[in-house]
Amino acid sequence: MLFPMMVLAAQARGANRSRTVPLLIRQGLWVCGILAALGGAILWQLRPILILAGQDPQLADLAGDYMDLYLWTLFPMLTTFGFSMAFAALGRAGTAALIIWLEVALNAVLDYLLVFGKFGFPALGMAGAGLASIIAYGVGHLIFFWALGFHRFFGSATLYLKAWQSRWPILKRYLALGLPKSFEILMRTALYSGFALLSGRIGTSALVLYTIVFETVLVICQMVGAVGIAGGTRTGMAYAGKNHLAIRQALGGTLLIQLLFLLPVMTVFLAFPHWIAMLFLGFGSPAAQALTPAIAPVLGLAALFVLVEGLRVVMVQVLNSFSDMKLPSLMAVLVYWTVSFPLGALLGFGAGLEVSGFWIGLTSGMLLLAIFYGMRFWWSMSDR
Repeated sequence: MLFPMMVLAAQARGANRSRTVPLLIRQGLWVCGILAALGGAILWQLRPILILAGQDPQLADLAGDYMDLYLWTLFPMLTTFGFSMAFAALGRAGTAALIIWLEVALNAVLDYLLVFGKFGFPALGMAGAGLASIIAYGVGHLIFFWALGFHRFFGSATLYLKAWQSRWPILKRYLALGLPKSFEILMRTALYSGFALLSGRIGTSALVLYTIVFETVLVICQMVGAVGIAGGTRTGMAYAGKNHLAIRQALGGTLLIQLLFLLPVMTVFLAFPHWIAMLFLGFGSPAAQALTPAIAPVLGLAALFVLVEGLRVVMVQVLNSFSDMKLPSLMAVLVYWTVSFPLGALLGFGAGLEVSGFWIGLTSGMLLLAIFYGMRFWWSMSDR
């Protein structure tokens, strides 16, 4: 729902209407508030929800202790994402990345101090993890506020002027562009979760294997997404200026940067799978050594997946920068649940490939989507 902030702000900047960007940001804060209120109301009832879902009551209590605090991070967490979109549109993606990494580092340190009670801090367990997240996201939220207030495009006096006033035409624009994207992300998350559930049906070892590879890939995909956002910003500005040559140059440059970033990652996946196992299970641990033969072929497939996913992310961000969201989102949902999931389940269970089959299904679907998005881009450019 917040992704339109980047699209609208980039198009405003490309059309020399930069003074409208503060208004877009203020309405983005309204979207953050609405989403935080709705999400908080649901997460406040996490304990009974988990128990109704058949989970162990003790585990539900632990999760509830964590969520009682973590749910208060929803607003600063959402604003962090929204502000990072605005920074990318304003050509300051590096600043946004620096602030986000500061949040990550602060959260890691506070987790260590508050979960385990180190250096005289209280050992709060899961509640400590939630409190650490509140502090980290809150600090990042304040830094973003300060940094945006002093951006050269607008002064601090105008950025938050009349922030309490809603502008329904802009909010409707957020809704129109954001809903298809939200649905597509929901379906992609459900796809990954579905394979996690299937891994659990195979056994604990398969679930551990899938989770380790997925969490590793997830970190890489966050970085892949940042490159795609930067490329989408550049193409959005060029699109607003009706400069087709600049659009193609921005796309080509983004794809090259994405490839240069992913090549070292793929090398680690292929050549050093034991490093990944040790990150999760401990350096030199017998469990990591025992897992390495099983994780190596899966990481080989994951290396291909991140390459294809990098291509898909760049292409979809470029299409989204043209305000083209509905059809790409529909394409994604159809491919996820008519290609990726059935193929992965068939290979995992029918062909006996288990977790490897799941990653073949995921990779095949993302490759097909990248091809569809490339065809859509070609058609969009020829049509204009």
